[in-house]
Amino acid sequence: HTPRWVCILRVFAVENTLELTSMRGTQSLPVVYRSSAWRRLLMFLLCVAFVAGGLSTAEARPLVGYGCAAFFGLGAIVTGIALHPRSTYLQLTEDGFAFYSLFRRTFVPWAEVREFFPVQIRGHAMVGFKYSEHVNRQAAARRFSVALSGAEGALPETYGVGASELSAVLNARRTQHAP
Repeated sequence: HTPRWVCILRVFAVENTLELTSMRGTQSLPVVYRSSAWRRLLMFLLCVAFVAGGLSTAEARPLVGYGCAAFFGLGAIVTGIALHPRSTYLQLTEDGFAFYSLFRRTFVPWAEVREFFPVQIRGHAMVGFKYSEHVNRQAAARRFSVALSGAEGALPETYGVGASELSAVLNARRTQHAP
């Protein structure tokens, strides 16, 4: 079940342009895609359960118990922060796209991206992208990333939309708004 604040998008080719539609009608910029809160809530609850398990074994095996509680306690804090609706999302604007992860913003202008494409990274479908030829920053890190995944960059998740569909939406926006 898709949360109500995630639009179900369909991409339709209309005379060489792509039109984004949703249950609420045509999407105009900026468009925001939010991540699934259910997965983060499950991770939070699992971390809390492991903290409780670690504390319950701390009397018999203090090093293991407190170590487990500390490790999963940090996980509970991070996933608790990630549950905030403004901590993790993707925003598309006329200038480019920005993805937010734990309130940290990464902005990439449309002109700096050559293409978006679906990619499998460690068994997870993600949206990868290749930078334009004129972009020279972080060249060594980008070569390493290409060797690992075939993409110079990737979005951290698909925000409730399939990787193929999100790639098509991003390519359409890039084509529409890149100089």
